[in-house]
Amino acid sequence: MPGEHVEQFVLPALVLLLLFAQPLLRLIKRWRLWLRPKLMRRKSYRVWSTAFDQIVDAAELPDSLGKISLDQEKGYLTGSDNDWLESQRQAAGIYESLADRRPVNSFQTEKTDGLTAAILVDQSGSMKGPRMAFTAAIARYLVEGFASSGVSSELLGFSTAGWKGGFSRQNWLANRRPAYPGRLCDLLHIVYKSAQDSELSVGNWSKMLHPDLLRENVVGEAIEWACGRLRARPELRKTLIILSDGAPVDDSTLSENHASVLLDHLLSVLADIETHGDVTIKAIGIDEDVKRAYQDVTMANQDDEIATTAAKLDNLVREICAAGS
Repeated sequence: MPGEHVEQFVLPALVLLLLFAQPLLRLIKRWRLWLRPKLMRRKSYRVWSTAFDQIVDAAELPDSLGKISLDQEKGYLTGSDNDWLESQRQAAGIYESLADRRPVNSFQTEKTDGLTAAILVDQSGSMKGPRMAFTAAIARYLVEGFASSGVSSELLGFSTAGWKGGFSRQNWLANRRPAYPGRLCDLLHIVYKSAQDSELSVGNWSKMLHPDLLRENVVGEAIEWACGRLRARPELRKTLIILSDGAPVDDSTLSENHASVLLDHLLSVLADIETHGDVTIKAIGIDEDVKRAYQDVTMANQDDEIATTAAKLDNLVREICAAGS
């Protein structure tokens, strides 16, 4: 009978399906994991939302941190005043040691009215503790070096406005979590000193050291922001100095996109700037080699003698000023 022949084939087919279902599913999963980054690299860098990004003046910190993110209600703002004061004490001590080693009249050269500079500080979580104090001291030393040379400068910082993707991730979740959303966090860009300010106020500088600022690192967009500010300046020669300890990282973004999405964007941004040629990019690697991304790198290590660090920074300022004179 036809039904008997069908039954003879159904049972073996079910057995085979049970035997090979799991290996087949694992194979499909591996294929998707292999194909996913290759497909994603063909897509241009994108951003889920800019609605929650923040640009703040240092004078608003740290009070504004609880207003621009979900961190306060989630208990993520854990930095104490004692930690902040200790970081300020460390940074002030390092800065004074650097300043003591600066030769008298070391930058009193020909005025460079046609030059402006911006110093952009990585304020990601890996900078926490003595590394941030060291970096803040270097940033202040550079600002004052440029001021001594008659060069206008800005001091800027970048982090994210909140942990774990902030409002952007909440918005993405509410919209049914579409695949490959692009950058999935809220940016925080900070102005510690604008080019119009005659000097860096110690009060603003100390805000850089607040431990609750140190979150994630989306440096490609921070560089675009800083370069936009430089391009709005009337000076013909423009230099951006990035102080960083490594590659960009944002867990919320990387968990939903391919692993190199932020690094790929950084390299693309740097390549575009080099092509345009209107802004010179220099980097200071803080305890870590950052030559994977940047071509012109000066290393600054906490373990070095303070005189060595001061000499490197002095040489960097002189080099930039000489190019702009």
